[in-house]
Amino acid sequence: AVYPDSAATPHALLQMADVAMYRAKTDGRGIFKVYSPEMGNKMRRYHYLLEEMRLAIACENFYLSFQPIVHVENCTIDYFEALTRWDHPVEGAIAPAEFIPIAEESNLILELGDWILLESCRQMSAWYNAGMKKVKISVNISGIQLKHRAVYDWVMNILAKTGLPASALMLEITESTLITASKHIIQQLEKLRASGVTIAIDDFGTGFSSLSTLADLPIDVIKLDRLFIAQANSNPKYNEILHSISELGHKLGLKIVAEGVEEFAQFELVKSMGIRSVQGYLVSHPESSVNVGHKVLQDNINFMAATGTGVWNIQR
Repeated sequence: AVYPDSAATPHALLQMADVAMYRAKTDGRGIFKVYSPEMGNKMRRYHYLLEEMRLAIACENFYLSFQPIVHVENCTIDYFEALTRWDHPVEGAIAPAEFIPIAEESNLILELGDWILLESCRQMSAWYNAGMKKVKISVNISGIQLKHRAVYDWVMNILAKTGLPASALMLEITESTLITASKHIIQQLEKLRASGVTIAIDDFGTGFSSLSTLADLPIDVIKLDRLFIAQANSNPKYNEILHSISELGHKLGLKIVAEGVEEFAQFELVKSMGIRSVQGYLVSHPESSVNVGHKVLQDNINFMAATGTGVWNIQR
């Protein structure tokens, strides 16, 4: 922080230098930053949202939306991904891309994550008992939760509390988190899989896992990052990578899910590659539990009774 551009007093200069230091840490460490007013604005925003998030957790101002993942052949529902939403009383909707990193940096993700997993399992238990016995609920789990929660006991206790079978739960963990997980965490995930919980590797293709690492990870599902889907029709290299990952997944006995499918051309492409499950705005935006219940439980009641799942038709 430089006098007089950054601040006019020694105390204020130290505060501004502190802000620059935190920005340097956030941007990757091992670097330096010179204070700018924009940094101060971001820091104030960070602390403001941090305090507001604490209040929101205490007052239960978060809610869940559910995005369906469907089979490409007949649009039957494979599972729903539970997505956390925050409707701030003054600012309105605050994007997860803004509040989730703050929750993780501050460890508030532990308290928020407890609520997310409990509410997700509670909702899926209601749907399961209503007839959705072949549908799973998918919940995102962060590296902070894996480190600070006894994962097996934590998950199994919530399943017991909500009455949801382990086979109806999927945990999504990002590739970067999985490939750096400790041996103990991997053992906990293996134990969950043995109990029936499905494990998915999320944002696959954005990390740096080798093929041998992939073979050793305790996973059942690969979720291809939306970057590959967005580029595959226009970039031959992305197309080849997508095709190779699809083939590899099938050879390893893993289910492949294409994320971020927003156009019919993308839908047809992944279908032609043998990818059988898709997620994205083409299928559906995240929906409230009320809308899901109406669309699946009321409109497809006979089909669901016969199959244990519902149909989520794509609107052309």
